[in-house]
Amino acid sequence: MYAAVQGFQPLGELKSLALDRMVVDYWRVEGRAGAGGRYASLHPRFVLILDDGRLSLSRARGGAVEPAAGCYIPAGLEIWGRLPEAGELRHVDIHLPLTRLRELTEPGTPLDRPVILPDLGPLAPLAGLLRDECAAAKPSGPRGEALARAAVTEMFHLGRAGQLGGVDTWLDTLRAHVLERMAHRIAIDDLAAATGLSRTHFNRSFRRATGQSPYRWVLGL
Repeated sequence: MYAAVQGFQPLGELKSLALDRMVVDYWRVEGRAGAGGRYASLHPRFVLILDDGRLSLSRARGGAVEPAAGCYIPAGLEIWGRLPEAGELRHVDIHLPLTRLRELTEPGTPLDRPVILPDLGPLAPLAGLLRDECAAAKPSGPRGEALARAAVTEMFHLGRAGQLGGVDTWLDTLRAHVLERMAHRIAIDDLAAATGLSRTHFNRSFRRATGQSPYRWVLGL
């Protein structure tokens, strides 16, 4: 790991949870306004910021800034970060080797690309539970393992869903896809392929966006 940061002061001891080829860290730091620097890790790293906190991240010095409540940083990628406002920052980090990450993700997941989320959404409760496991006097290995795996999976799910653009945009794409094929059987796998998502992730994203199943939506066209 390489880090060149300034303006942060640790609050208390680092709390860690050792799992199956994964380590989860819980950090509490105090930062002054503008605190930050650059960071690169030898292994993939996930960061989940608690308490609705945000960092301002950029992929190059002086580059475009993105607000980040959570992120996935590939191994070896240098990232620049800054704390917009002074105050306490609490975050949970997940570190694991690339071989382990490949075991936890679907084939074809772009592990060489960062994922930056402006909001944690469904990751927020997972981050809180991972914090509790790290801070527990007698942490549960199986529980921590399940939570970390779920957080990794959800990070990529949210990243891919965000790449679809606005809900109206990808619903219009699906509508055109279905109308062109009304004379044929339309399978869920076909709809998922049209959006670039796996079947599981497509179903979850679709229900979250429309409040109904893809099958019922197609019948209503």
